[in-house]
Amino acid sequence: MQRDKFEQLLKGLQAAEMQINQTKGREYAQGDEDALRNFKEAARFLGLTPLQVCGVYMYKHFASIISYADHEQSLSEESIEGRVADLRLYAALFLGLVLDE
Repeated sequence: MQRDKFEQLLKGLQAAEMQINQTKGREYAQGDEDALRNFKEAARFLGLTPLQVCGVYMYKHFASIISYADHEQSLSEESIEGRVADLRLYAALFLGLVLDE
């Protein structure tokens, strides 16, 4: 892949992440005040740490990406592009949790 096409890919992924954060992210966190709220609440409910909860959510998307690598196709309705965008966003949320401590 040519460098300029790869940079366009990165820009597209960033735009997808922002869209996910502005829709699903606000829904999961139940508003705009604390972007990490759902991890903290799930952690209290499950007796885990927020980082562990985020790790579980990240793993779900990572496992889907590994499945795609094995089968070279998506076995669900969600596209591989969506899974990669989700995993990138969860990585940023994970870092947010680390920095929030």
